[in-house]
Amino acid sequence: TRRAQLSSMVSEEQRGEDGGRVQAERQKIEQQLRDNAQERAEAIAEIADSLTTMTDLVHRLALVGLGGQSEARQLAELKAEASRQREAIIEAQKLYEQAESSYNLAKAKAKQCLEETRKLTDAMTDDERQAVRDEQARRGRVTLEDLEIELSTCRQRLSMAANSGLSSRIMEQYEERKQRLARMESSVLELELALRQTRKRKLRLRERWEKPLDEIVQKIGTKFSEMFDQIGCMGEVSLQRSGDGVVATDAEQPDDDDDDDEQRITEPRDDQDYGNWGVEIRVAFRKSESLQVLDNHRQSGGERAVSTILYLQSMQHMVSAPFRVVDEINQGMDQSNERMIHEIVVNTACRAGSSQYFLITPKLLPDLSYHPMMKVLCIFNGEWQPTSLNFTKYISDARRRPAAAAR
Repeated sequence: TRRAQLSSMVSEEQRGEDGGRVQAERQKIEQQLRDNAQERAEAIAEIADSLTTMTDLVHRLALVGLGGQSEARQLAELKAEASRQREAIIEAQKLYEQAESSYNLAKAKAKQCLEETRKLTDAMTDDERQAVRDEQARRGRVTLEDLEIELSTCRQRLSMAANSGLSSRIMEQYEERKQRLARMESSVLELELALRQTRKRKLRLRERWEKPLDEIVQKIGTKFSEMFDQIGCMGEVSLQRSGDGVVATDAEQPDDDDDDDEQRITEPRDDQDYGNWGVEIRVAFRKSESLQVLDNHRQSGGERAVSTILYLQSMQHMVSAPFRVVDEINQGMDQSNERMIHEIVVNTACRAGSSQYFLITPKLLPDLSYHPMMKVLCIFNGEWQPTSLNFTKYISDARRRPAAAAR
């Protein structure tokens, strides 16, 4: 090798050979060594680059191999899906062919039925066509099954009529009933017209008396509430109507001479039952209570008596009468209410221009309020009545008794 040659040349140099030639050779060899080292370094760099390139290529090759496997699986799945889609398309094609066949059969049958229907309608009269249209409008949407059932029913009826021997009378009965129906329809139209006119007259009459009636009840209610306020209670009076509303509406068919069949006449209709109208009294004798309808169940006898007398007093200024009579109205009242009611009655009855007032009672509380225009009449009745009465003596004796008791 070159290293062995160099060692040999060094040995020769040591043995005393010519120094100049050895030195030149030595420089040449060193230059060769440097050149060889450079070439080896470049070769090593090329090898390193080749190794890097080879590593990258191996890595890419591995990735390509993995991607190929994934794409192969996807390809297999797509092939399976395509196979299923082909089968579905074949099945859909079969269904389409069946549906098309059914459609063609139904279309042919529909054409046949249409031709038969046209032949039947051409043979019908105008009245028969109108009857068919009315029946279609009444029934709405009818299916083929419904028509087949009705056709079967009609055939059975015709068969029964033919077998029973009544076929000769069917048309005669039909004409008779048709004429009778026409007369009834004419009568119905006349009655409807009369009913509309009666309703209009009724509403006009109602407008004349309902408003004044409301005003009268409102005035009585205002007076009634004021009197209840005086005794520390609550009360109101209102007009109670029957039904949900005061006036409703009703759609009537137009008369026969109306050119527009679609037009309908809408007019007012009074739906009130006046026999059930009345005045409703509502009272509350305690502040914690709400107003309740006055009846025989919610209030006591004394509360009903107070409500009744105050209601009568509320009507005094609305009703003209030569005299009024109240019998035992104070029975069942407590002393406080009796005193208040007595004072209200006295003030109302003794007002200038008021009617004469009779209050009949078996007893009166002491120290009540009396008016100069009042008169107290004591009625004595019984088996042991004296032949004569001296009221002056009775009054004197009554006045002496308290003085004697005090001594």
